Amino acid sequence: MKYILLLSLICITQPSIANEEVLELNAENLTLLALKNSSQEAVEEYALYLVRSTRTKEYFRAMRDKKKLDELVNQEKNKLTAKLNKINKLGHYKFKKVFSYKSYDKDSSTLHLKKIISQNVFDVFRAYDDMVYLPSTFLLLTPNTEIIKSVKVNKKRFERLLSYWSENNQSYKNTLYLEIIFNVGKFQNSNDFQATVQRLDIYSSKNKKTLLASKVEKRNYSELVSNWLLSSGFSSPLVGIHAFSYFSIRLQDQLVIQEHSSKTCKKTKKIGSHQAIVCTQPYTKSTELVISYLGGRVAQIDVVSLSPLAKHEINKVKQDIKRFLKSSDPKVNHSFIKWSKHGVNFRLVSDGFINKQSKESSYKNIFETSSSPKKRALILTMMADGTKKLLTDLGVKL
Repeated sequence: MKYILLLSLICITQPSIANEEVLELNAENLTLLALKNSSQEAVEEYALYLVRSTRTKEYFRAMRDKKKLDELVNQEKNKLTAKLNKINKLGHYKFKKVFSYKSYDKDSSTLHLKKIISQNVFDVFRAYDDMVYLPSTFLLLTPNTEIIKSVKVNKKRFERLLSYWSENNQSYKNTLYLEIIFNVGKFQNSNDFQATVQRLDIYSSKNKKTLLASKVEKRNYSELVSNWLLSSGFSSPLVGIHAFSYFSIRLQDQLVIQEHSSKTCKKTKKIGSHQAIVCTQPYTKSTELVISYLGGRVAQIDVVSLSPLAKHEINKVKQDIKRFLKSSDPKVNHSFIKWSKHGVNFRLVSDGFINKQSKESSYKNIFETSSSPKKRALILTMMADGTKKLLTDLGVKL
């Protein structure tokens, strides 16, 4: 009777997986999925890559004869197309790992896991080469990583395992085995997939004889992917500037999703094909830090005032500017100062410290859709040359 009940529960919890093949989450399978979601140019490029890498002698004999080379590429393209026809644009992929858990709450029978996916981005290395349509590393952008931060375990089985470890003084204590099934699709920007965690299973060991916990995502893929901040992925071609950071935020770095991001950040508008996102967070009592993103990367960092700053607030902002930007003592008795360093342009406006609206301190953020009802005045702003060029190329007047 118990066995029948268990089978029923399994069928109920994973109906969408039961009739579909679950593939290994590896570079080979993700390459095929990327090509399935890509243009014919991408397929042809990969077919040529296969000729060069797997049929080297034939490639060198035919490389000066376009007709022969095209024939070889078409042969590989036909084989590749046959493979692509057998896979879905949105499929299930399994990730497996031996891991150590963070802690166990006996009262709630909850297992708290160590970080399995870093900041909503899971990366899978493909290869270092000069492919145009495929990256060296695939990024799986995952909106629902909270599902794998903690999981309720079978109390009886898990505590029996704890007792076994304790009695036998096992060297692999706290080491368990997990399998995560990702729902992966929507390859975009020649770089990233939109992926959701669909199911998590934890076992006592790799032999999978004892299932300790299972967790299933009940929300559907489209709902999760369309409603989160990184639904457009990393479309900006820029790279991070590592010369300095402002409160661990570096210009042109990728957007990092935090637990509070849904409250402090919002999508605003599209600039060209790039999604703009603006995040606003408290700084001092009278100031805010405004981080604007374009195409998933930090485009601009602003410090704005909401009211005149107290003396200790002015001192804090000045010290932060010196510390984070590695600058000399900021002069706040001049109305307007600007400077450049490491390919970044800075502006410091003293009127902002007293929340005075002037030509230079009047705050307008090109990444926002409308003006804030708050009386904001600009104190400090910074933007990299690369971002300025990208915006100019997109027709934005700065």
